[in-house]
Amino acid sequence: MASIRKYYPDVAIAIADDSECAAICTTKTMHKYALPFDVGLSAGRNYLVDRIETPYTVMLDDDFVFTEQTDLERWLHAMKRDKYALIGGCCVRPDGREQHYEGYMVDDRKRRALRLIRLVPTDLAPVHITLNFFIAQTSILRAVRWDERFKVGEHEDFFWRLSRKFRVGYDPHVRIVHHRGERSKRYQQHRNKRAHNFQQEALAKHGWDRMYWVKL
Repeated sequence: MASIRKYYPDVAIAIADDSECAAICTTKTMHKYALPFDVGLSAGRNYLVDRIETPYTVMLDDDFVFTEQTDLERWLHAMKRDKYALIGGCCVRPDGREQHYEGYMVDDRKRRALRLIRLVPTDLAPVHITLNFFIAQTSILRAVRWDERFKVGEHEDFFWRLSRKFRVGYDPHVRIVHHRGERSKRYQQHRNKRAHNFQQEALAKHGWDRMYWVKL
């Protein structure tokens, strides 16, 4: 949160906490909501979106760090100019390596699979899916919503439903650092297994058995 305040000292921040020791904390420009334990990412995001009072929402995870390249004004201008519902940005690891998840989504009915076509645009471009660092019209997030059955592994389901009806974009010039902390091996194994199980349920919702990536 300190990095947000460095570049945007007056922006309103909303935090959803579903940890075992969640506590409410409120200031003039920050609201931290204590949710039921382990309610999940989808329920937490829906809860926050229902309480946002601005026409646009910036969504990000708690281990992202703002830099001078986290240009929210650029995003906002593009949203208004090009009528996007959502625009994602570029996530960069502390060592400078970029993380990419932007691309097209195709229903491969023959293989009963979701085909993801990887793109790496060099400028603002239409896509179907991005990472969880984006700006979006708040009203559209409320209309589409995250499926709360999926506590994690919800990503593809959300973007599939969103991109079928609304315009999604990716802008590599708006960047943020993904500063992932150390996690125990046991925790990471539990997290990965849980995410896989929920993701399989989310894929099955659309008649898919699996998903796979291809490069354009």
